[in-house]
Amino acid sequence: MKKGEISEEQARKELIKGQPTMFKSSKEFRPIAQLIKSEEDKIKAIPIFLEIDKFVRDFAVKYFKTSSD
Repeated sequence: MKKGEISEEQARKELIKGQPTMFKSSKEFRPIAQLIKSEEDKIKAIPIFLEIDKFVRDFAVKYFKTSSD
């Protein structure tokens, strides 16, 4: 891989070639669970934050806006 002859993805496939599939729970293999959670958070965090932000702003306008504003 360092010489540029194969890609990182191809190198990963070569490393696991011939290895049987073994299922692990998140308790058994904590680092994988943390990596997956981190990747999910990258995808989900901003849309959830924006939804909450919109709700809070609408709530503030509806209940805290004075009639003189």
